[in-house]
Amino acid sequence: MVGPLGEALPFWINRIDYMHGKQIATGRYPHMKPLPMKPSEYLRRNVWVTTSGLPWTEDVMYVRQKMGADRVMYAMDYPHQYEPAEVAEQDALPISGEEKFEFFEGIATRVFDLDLPPATS
Repeated sequence: MVGPLGEALPFWINRIDYMHGKQIATGRYPHMKPLPMKPSEYLRRNVWVTTSGLPWTEDVMYVRQKMGADRVMYAMDYPHQYEPAEVAEQDALPISGEEKFEFFEGIATRVFDLDLPPATS
């Protein structure tokens, strides 16, 4: 789990893959070997990110696109940054109701193995 939108890692995915490929191609670092997958694929399989303190729609949507919607979940950076208005901003994300449920609750429930009671109407 990595806080504030993955601490910029999703914004560097293309460069991380590019630089790893170039370092392998040049053979400059003998200890660096090819990987079975791109570094970005390891990130997408092993890392989840939270919005924690970075609720801006464009940034959240970009990180969802780069990491996968199932890897990005809501979090408030409480107590460091308590802004109730950011909940409304993220509730207005241009995603379906099902995706919002996953974003706000479903992903965290699975990742943290939470045993929550079923929602009531």
